Amino acid sequence: MKKIDWHSGFVNAMKLELLANENDLEYEDEHLIANRAQRIDLLIIKKMRAVKIVNEVGAIFDKYNIVEYKSPEDSLTLGDFYKILGYTGIYLEELHKYDEYGRDAFTMTFVRRRKPVKLFEHLKRDGHEVIRVNKGIYEIKGHLPFRTQVIVSREWDDEEAEIHTWLRSLTNESKGKELEGILNSTRKLDHEHKRFADGVMNVFARANVELIKEAKEESTMCEAINELFAEETKKEKERADAAIKRVGEVETELGETKTELGETKAKLGETKTELGETKTELGETKAELGETKAELGETRTELGETRTELGKTKTRLSEAMAKIDEMAEQLQDALAEIARLKAAK
Repeated sequence: MKKIDWHSGFVNAMKLELLANENDLEYEDEHLIANRAQRIDLLIIKKMRAVKIVNEVGAIFDKYNIVEYKSPEDSLTLGDFYKILGYTGIYLEELHKYDEYGRDAFTMTFVRRRKPVKLFEHLKRDGHEVIRVNKGIYEIKGHLPFRTQVIVSREWDDEEAEIHTWLRSLTNESKGKELEGILNSTRKLDHEHKRFADGVMNVFARANVELIKEAKEESTMCEAINELFAEETKKEKERADAAIKRVGEVETELGETKTELGETKAKLGETKTELGETKTELGETKAELGETKAELGETRTELGETRTELGKTKTRLSEAMAKIDEMAEQLQDALAEIARLKAAK
């Protein structure tokens, strides 16, 4: 099962609880402190410090209000309490506004479904007073540096369905009154603020699955639930239609890709055939080259033999020339002798 996003439901619930002062407040969800190493669940800032908050949940609010939420699945321990006290001190230091406002401009609020009995006992032993100022609202008085309150939403279960509807709806043990409160209160909201109600209802529905199933079996309740989720259903349908359209586009693209792939494979086959023919031709060329090399070898051998014969011929020619020269000298000598004999006669 998908994890329930209690935090987002809580932020939406607080905005609706304090709707009467909507224009007087600024909300910073998960505000980062200590060089972004730690975060405050919800920071609520009054634009004008003197403004009074209508809803009793924010009665103690001053300029800067640190709010910590604990889901029905989480505990609120003494360690948690002092951790948020430390966060508030860090925020005060980082804000550099303590000279302008002083520490009394900062408050701490803890919101939880069940009463944190052990925490209250610890605080009392430490010398603090735990005062129930209103049903479901406890203020911690004593030697704390900041005004502090603890909201216990379970204590509103026996109230009218539309009393603190939104914070009460952050439960996983609803008997049905919270659902009635959500549906009745949502009808009074304009379109802009219904998105906050949708956020709370989504968390409520995930946390109370069986109750929602039973409610859908009742025609009047089912109609109210469908009306509440009408805008979300419309958006889901638009998202689904867009997804279907995109699937069609992807299928078309896939078909085109497959066609292109087929053509590429055909071309690859042709290329492989051409490559085979080229390899055959290359083999034949290599064979011819081998024959040519063999013929060249034979030619080179014949050339060597011819060169040898030529050398021998040159040698014989040299010898013949030497004999001719010798015979010429003998002829010269004979002619000279003949000339001498003629002269002697």
